[in-house]
Amino acid sequence: MDYMFDFHHLNDTLGAHCPRIKLATSISDFHDVYSLLGATNFKLGDPIGMDEKSKGAEYILPKPEEWAPKFDTWVEEQRAKAPPTSRLSDPYRLHFMASKVHFPVYHDTAQIRRDLSAALRFRRDARVLASAALYRLVGKYGVNLDPHKATVRTGFAGIHMRLELDVQEGQAKNAPDFAYQASESVKYVSGTGLSLAFLASGGPQEKTASFIEGAREFNLTVLTKDMLLDDKEIAQLRSLSYDQQAIVDYEIMRYATRMVGIGVSTFSSDLALVRADMYSDMPIEDTPEPDSTMMWHDDFTSLIWRIDGVKWSDWVKSWWP
Repeated sequence: MDYMFDFHHLNDTLGAHCPRIKLATSISDFHDVYSLLGATNFKLGDPIGMDEKSKGAEYILPKPEEWAPKFDTWVEEQRAKAPPTSRLSDPYRLHFMASKVHFPVYHDTAQIRRDLSAALRFRRDARVLASAALYRLVGKYGVNLDPHKATVRTGFAGIHMRLELDVQEGQAKNAPDFAYQASESVKYVSGTGLSLAFLASGGPQEKTASFIEGAREFNLTVLTKDMLLDDKEIAQLRSLSYDQQAIVDYEIMRYATRMVGIGVSTFSSDLALVRADMYSDMPIEDTPEPDSTMMWHDDFTSLIWRIDGVKWSDWVKSWWP
């Protein structure tokens, strides 16, 4: 868990508010508990008998209020299949598998969503690096980190293009090419009147350099996290894996005055919903559906390139802001 998240913060939060829940850093902590050596795999739809492989499988969990009691029943049924030597008092281990079915996030209240989101923070070292970069954005470039108060002179645009090494996996394999993403990103930023932009950089360096150079022709200054960190901080950044480094980009992009991203990217999509929750006066679930070329559009964020085969309203319900 601590690969991406702040384990100690989550553990302390649960200890204070949910003392019956105990976290472990590794399954190895239970090496001497026989009943935990094996695990029962399950997906979100299993307790209600959903076949995710079927052609008409739901994308959003139906009747979420019925899921919890059915889950309890399902667990007892699985325990009943355990070896005769096991006891009901023995601990039982479940392995939550990746699922195509999503819980409808907005079934719960906004306060519950925010409380749970606040409990799960990204790892501290990456957040410290992001804070250093934001500090220099403010000090050197005069940026106002409040999108409501920033002007075209004190604001900055956030740009994310899906160019990372794993771009051929999942929905990302349907991303448009670099030229299209670059031109659409510059077009969006030019329309905002902003002249300073931050580029979330996780793709090939030559494409990043090409974009920065090309943006100058449109009077757009583009920065990356490397440009906002000192040598010591750069060394710390390089000690992180590529997806841990992306946390630094993510934390900076949260404060962009305006942001443009790519609809088939989980990075961009999550940021769009997080920013809507942070800045918009309109509930996320009430945001109007954009035109057919876009995945998301509000006053603060636009996502170009729509995901094929996914109902837009279901997509919105599946993201945790």
